[in-house]
Amino acid sequence: TWGTHMTCERCGCKWCYCCGLSVDDCDKAPRLGAASAEPIYGHNEGWEHNPLRCPMYLSQIGEIDVEWETRDDEACVDRFHRLRTIRLLRAAVEAVGGIEKFEELRARFPSLRSCGFSATEILDTDTTLFRRISEDSDNDGDAEAAGPPMAAAPPRPTPDPVVAPPADVADAAGPIPDPVG
Repeated sequence: TWGTHMTCERCGCKWCYCCGLSVDDCDKAPRLGAASAEPIYGHNEGWEHNPLRCPMYLSQIGEIDVEWETRDDEACVDRFHRLRTIRLLRAAVEAVGGIEKFEELRARFPSLRSCGFSATEILDTDTTLFRRISEDSDNDGDAEAAGPPMAAAPPRPTPDPVVAPPADVADAAGPIPDPVG
């Protein structure tokens, strides 16, 4: 079973794969006694209702969100990666000034051309990672799907501007377009 608790083998940092937050930064239920030795497990308590918490296993999401039709670990990881990748590509589209600029970059750079997603998928896919169960939000006695699905990811640092290679390194296709200008 594929869990969401990660540990960097190099530095020992522990974080949640689902929301990307470190153990120190993620919301956790209080843990007492022996349970306090591993505080990240408190991050999984009540995740079904609490938008600041995450499931221990991606395969648990299907228990509350019908969009996650499977409990197969590999299929859940694939779905998670697809949604996260599209979300990041959408952010890249916005960062470079819109889909037209992004398409110019796709035409120029093979890595973007082969990203695996069309412009329509990048712009139109619902990238809600998963829907939670809210307390009876419409007072009809049943639970409701709630969003947003998780705590916002921490802000990423602004990337350094793209620097064009020296003229003798640039290929015959011409200068590299400025992705932010």
